[in-house]
Amino acid sequence: NDFHLGNIFVTPDGKVGALDPNWKDGGAIYEDLASLLIDPITGKGQVFFQGLAFRRSQRERFERAVLHGYFGKTVPVYSLVHFYCAWTTLEKWRINEERLRSAPHVVRRVGSLFIGVYFRRLVRSYLNLGLMSSSTLNVSEVC
Repeated sequence: NDFHLGNIFVTPDGKVGALDPNWKDGGAIYEDLASLLIDPITGKGQVFFQGLAFRRSQRERFERAVLHGYFGKTVPVYSLVHFYCAWTTLEKWRINEERLRSAPHVVRRVGSLFIGVYFRRLVRSYLNLGLMSSSTLNVSEVC
């Protein structure tokens, strides 16, 4: 899934649009939404600075804006948002690990440890948010 901030554009009159070259009819909107939500917090700079480049307050503001853009006044199913973010973060972690495979041994070991700390914390945070959200979930919200 390559839905990310680079595929978002703003028209001269202020309308926001997106180009999704891998769009699949009938796919879960939460998949693309999660890709978009995690994009700024899983970039190289953010991982290198262990989350300090895009601070929590900025992340929360960004997430609120994206969710509002997707859902408007409808309340999203937050447990699904968070679980898809955890899943998409795991996928991004896997991609980063694969990129490290071609690096020299020392770089691979240090890089893997370094990104592992960051991604592990991020996945855990999304899973915890998802579990907290699901404990207050009303069945009618999902069905």
